[in-house]
Amino acid sequence: MLVGAILLTTMILWMMQQSHIAQELHSRIDEKIMQAQKAGIFALVFVAIFREGIETVIFLGAVSAGNAGISVIGAMAGIIAAIFLGYLIFVSSLKIDLKKFFNTTSIVLILFAAGLIAHGIHEFQEAGAIGIGTEEAWNLNPAINPDGSFPLLHEKGLVGSFFRDLLGYNGNPSVLEVFAYIAYLVIVVFYWKRSSLKKARLFKIASGRN
Repeated sequence: MLVGAILLTTMILWMMQQSHIAQELHSRIDEKIMQAQKAGIFALVFVAIFREGIETVIFLGAVSAGNAGISVIGAMAGIIAAIFLGYLIFVSSLKIDLKKFFNTTSIVLILFAAGLIAHGIHEFQEAGAIGIGTEEAWNLNPAINPDGSFPLLHEKGLVGSFFRDLLGYNGNPSVLEVFAYIAYLVIVVFYWKRSSLKKARLFKIASGRN
């Protein structure tokens, strides 16, 4: 889980630095086409897809450690949604604002990575590798139903487990889990804001020169 969070965070930070990713990809593909480098085009597409595939495997592996059933359902739903969106783009030339798209997905990925970190710390505490901050911060898990099933909002219930896998929800987190979750969000958001201000200054300087 922690390895997945680190990999995910590096990808998020890299995405924050990419203000012209679409133009760069288009220019690189156009360059390969003009030079008739079929192998270059294949390598460019292969590396991009291969990297995303590796990230997907690591993320799903990390999530499945918490709740295998929900992660499989979520993975299949995501694949179907991606195929449908790709089909719409292909047949209708659907235009997507990449800046808004990356900002939205980055927020979701940040919350997902924070949840992975909290879950990873929880597992270390369960194994006895971390002995500090093990006190229960709160307990919001409803009582189990008389038939033995979990209520919807329970962390092992249908709704609770969904938010647990996606956003790192935990009905009874330890003090260290809460601290790590909040600290991660503060650090990443701070870096994001600083990166946005830096890009705005660079854009203003470039506009002034032009």
